[in-house]
Amino acid sequence: MQENLARGLSVVSRAVSTRSTLPVLANVLLKTEDAGLKLTATNLEIGITYWVPGKIETDGSTTVPAKLLTDLVNSLQGGDRVDLELGPNETIHLRCGRFESHLKGIDADEFPAIQTTGERPTTRIAQNVLRQALEQTAFAAATDEARPILTGVLWRFEGDSVTLAAADNYRIAVKTIPVLDAVTDTSVVIPARALTELMRVLADSDDPVEVVLAQARNQVLFHLEGVDLGPALEELQSKVSADDPYIQSLRVARNRPDVVRVVLDLKAEVKPQVFALKPIAEYGDRLVLDVYPAHPKDPLLALIESDGKVVPRRAAGASEPAVARLATIVIDPGHGGEDPGAKGRHGTYEKNVTLMIGRRLKKLIDAEPDMRAMLTRNGDYYLPLAARVEKAQQVHADLFVSIHADSARIMGRHASGSSVYALSQRRATSETARWLAKSENDSDLIGGANLGSKDTYLRKTLLDLSQTGTIDYSLQLGSSVLSELGRVNPLHRGHVEQASFAVLTAPNIPSILVETAFISNPKEERRLNNGAYQEKIARAIFDGIKDYFAKHPPRPQSPLASLR
Repeated sequence: MQENLARGLSVVSRAVSTRSTLPVLANVLLKTEDAGLKLTATNLEIGITYWVPGKIETDGSTTVPAKLLTDLVNSLQGGDRVDLELGPNETIHLRCGRFESHLKGIDADEFPAIQTTGERPTTRIAQNVLRQALEQTAFAAATDEARPILTGVLWRFEGDSVTLAAADNYRIAVKTIPVLDAVTDTSVVIPARALTELMRVLADSDDPVEVVLAQARNQVLFHLEGVDLGPALEELQSKVSADDPYIQSLRVARNRPDVVRVVLDLKAEVKPQVFALKPIAEYGDRLVLDVYPAHPKDPLLALIESDGKVVPRRAAGASEPAVARLATIVIDPGHGGEDPGAKGRHGTYEKNVTLMIGRRLKKLIDAEPDMRAMLTRNGDYYLPLAARVEKAQQVHADLFVSIHADSARIMGRHASGSSVYALSQRRATSETARWLAKSENDSDLIGGANLGSKDTYLRKTLLDLSQTGTIDYSLQLGSSVLSELGRVNPLHRGHVEQASFAVLTAPNIPSILVETAFISNPKEERRLNNGAYQEKIARAIFDGIKDYFAKHPPRPQSPLASLR
């Protein structure tokens, strides 16, 4: 990838000679090795080698001008694959997307030999310890080459420690640090310039760096293990879609050993939020970056513009328009992204089923002249529970319907049927309802919500007496939907249950959570994957909503009612 090659060239370029009489020292050595591309540069005082992961089709080696190659690679599109082919007469053919270039090189045999890790390490030192020691000593080395010995740092190995010392004509700096492997007493002077470059790549961790003294005692090698990006990080670049409103592209590459840098190229100004998450479920420690628009578009206006519906003007001679006003229903497909929800025995994820049913329900609602629907998510990404509730409030929703597919961890694999839930301010109506509410509320911990934020809606929402009326309407909505679901699928319970679901906490919006079926039941899992069955479930929910509105028309004070 372009990022990996660019990073490698930026590291080794620090050792490229700029004033040498040997032309090959202005080049970087490219050599296939260990299922990757090895980059090497040297000025005969410092030598740096960097391994770039890649796919090798044919082994080969050559040298090319370091500055020219670095400038070319840096000008390429981030995230694109770079192909290198060695042709006749030491010519490198470079291709990346629609870009193609040819670079004339010098035979690799003319490049000076660089010490490798073939010899057994003399000792090992923790990277953070060595980095701190270099910061405290290398600065004192002389810069005047009138006395060359003072331009280096003396390393004196003694048993289980090494002492670093540097001096010029005015100051001296000495630091003794432990080594991880006892070593025979010996001394060596290393140029301060070389150690300055070493400090750039040392990580702030206790992972060891291997120190190798060549047998001739004229070379010292510091070997650091690079980090493995792993498939999860490498695939991040493909997760950004072309229609993402905020992120243009995403680049992942090694920054330095044990450090991975992720760069987001943005389309607009954003307000990022970064926080850490503790391990939960199958996830370990995680670092989460949330990207919010600096100037968000009004969600109600966006909804109106998206469907183009407006309340018609009153016709001449007519007392009322055909449509009194538009009812807004927010459909919430449960889970998504990092939070897959329940998983069926045949591998079906709840997050996928809920999204498919949610899209079908939206299509049915949008076909009605007096209704419009909005999905809280319309793709496979995680959305915190609080954000789902907030979306409904921002568009002044008349109803909120959260769609899920049950899992029978406490009831066995043969549990079946549909259920509907409303919010409870007190105890859950059953142990099943209590367990299910806890399971669904844990979605934020799995998906990656920042519950430590002071602005989190779940922390500041207080259920009070004003919500009692909303819960009553939620129960009536749930009863209408449950009755229609019973025509499609057997009911798990014949009445609307209640529990403390965080996603149902909007105090002024009747809200229900629909468990369409038990995805943990193999038979119901197969039905949930069937398009015709999904359509029946969506139709049942839709008919329940229409029945509810027939008895409880939308509030006339809604902002949408004033559209004329």
